[in-house]
Amino acid sequence: ARGFRRPRRASNGVAMFVEDDAMLGWQERLARSEGIWAEPSAAATFPAIERLRSRGIIKNDATVVALMTAGGLKDTDTANRRLAKLPAARGDVDDALRALKEAYGFDARD
Repeated sequence: ARGFRRPRRASNGVAMFVEDDAMLGWQERLARSEGIWAEPSAAATFPAIERLRSRGIIKNDATVVALMTAGGLKDTDTANRRLAKLPAARGDVDDALRALKEAYGFDARD
């Protein structure tokens, strides 16, 4: 825990704990709204940004870059326990788009 304190202070950064439910909620939200299947811990930046904005630490009009370092295939067990069964597609783009729209409401053509 000590290794991150000095750089965080030097950069005027912040660190915060994000609950599993918040990460998993954002995992689902990203899948539905953006068609991105993030690994749960990779989605942790999004609830953290929400909290920091609500506390005024990040201004509402500030531009924020959130890096996601892993995709959902890294941790399929977590998704399988929380989400509905992953949609199946035959392997062509049209069928994949159909499956995403039916399962998540995501329409890549919009």
